[in-house]
Amino acid sequence: TAEDNVRLYGAIMGMSNNEVQEHEA
Repeated sequence: TAEDNVRLYGAIMGMSNNEVQEHEA
């Protein structure tokens, strides 16, 4: 669900900001 995606995004964001930027691109 969308909420699950938000939680996963937050977890990734907390672990590695660089990875988050790659997923955003």
